[in-house]
Amino acid sequence: GIRNDGRGAPAYVHVDNQLLNAFYDDSCFCMSFGDGSSQNGNTPLTALDVAGHEMSHGVTAATANLNYSGESGGLNEATSDIFGTMVEFYAGNTTDPGDYYIGEKLRMGNGYLRRMDNPAADGNSLSCYSSRAHNGTPCNGDSFNGIGRDKAAQIWYRALSTYLTSTSNYSAARTATLQAAADLYGANSQERYIVSKAWAAVSLGTALPDPGNGNPSPSPTPTSSPTGNPNPGGNA
Repeated sequence: GIRNDGRGAPAYVHVDNQLLNAFYDDSCFCMSFGDGSSQNGNTPLTALDVAGHEMSHGVTAATANLNYSGESGGLNEATSDIFGTMVEFYAGNTTDPGDYYIGEKLRMGNGYLRRMDNPAADGNSLSCYSSRAHNGTPCNGDSFNGIGRDKAAQIWYRALSTYLTSTSNYSAARTATLQAAADLYGANSQERYIVSKAWAAVSLGTALPDPGNGNPSPSPTPTSSPTGNPNPGGNA
C-alpha cells in the first residue's frame, strides 16, 4: 500500500468541472482525477504514469514527508515523476509502453506534461543545477552507461525512506542517494560511482573516483522501510 500498511487508497474520478489536473491529498488518503478540459480534448487525467505520480506523493508523505516548497518541493515532485515512470515501465502495457515522458497520453499541446530525459524541453522545467540559476543546456557533456531502472528505483526509495527529511535539498539528496547506493551495493561499487556521475551530469557535486571494478552488483531483494507520520495536504 501507499503507506506500506496494506491499505488501499480511494480514487475519485469526474472531479470538479473541466479540471485539467489530478492530485493526491493525504488528509483523506485519496486521489482525485479531473476529466480534462478543452485544452486537451477533454481527456481524463487518469494515465498510468499520472496515477503512479499521484500515489507516489502518498509514499513521500509517509516517508521523508518532503515539504512542498523550494528544493524539498522539487524533490517531492521529482520523486513522483520517478516512481510514476517506474510504474509505467513495470506495468508493461503495450498500449502505454514505458517511457521518460510524463502524461504523454493526455493529449497536451506539446505532447506531454514533462520530459524526464530533457526537462527543459517543456519550456518551464530546468535541466542543470546552480545555487543561483538554472538552464536547459547540457551540464557537463559527460556520457556513461546507467545502472538500470530497477537499481535506480531501489536507491531512490532507500534514500527517500531512510535518509531524506522534510527539509532536504538537492545537495542532501545527492548525499542520501550515495549512502543508499553504498548500503545496497557497497561503498566501492560501480552503482555508487554511477550515481555520483549522474549528479555531476546535472551540475550537482563532482563524480567520485572510479572504483575500477566495472562489475555492477545484482539487484537487491526489496525490503520494507520504516515510515513516518504523513502530513495532511494535497500535491499534484
